[in-house]
Amino acid sequence: MFRITPLTEDTHSIILKLEGWLVGQWGYELQRECERCLARKPTLVLDLSGIRFADRQGVNTLHSLLGPQVRLIGSSLFISGLLERVQRPPQ
Repeated sequence: MFRITPLTEDTHSIILKLEGWLVGQWGYELQRECERCLARKPTLVLDLSGIRFADRQGVNTLHSLLGPQVRLIGSSLFISGLLERVQRPPQ
């Protein structure tokens, strides 16, 4: 199970809380939701405090989203370790 919940929105940004397992097709869903949010606001914050596991595709999705417009917060040590260990895909 994977859930994306909008937490707050102001004139410049949206915060989305992510919960559950970021695996398989959920990476595509996250990518699409982030694109929708970024079409409306210049910045996006992803709260990863509810993520329990991410497979390689999920980690690659998070890496692909990172940039000047997207920031990650609330990552557990486990998820932070996955993000550091799995190489960022070539741009």
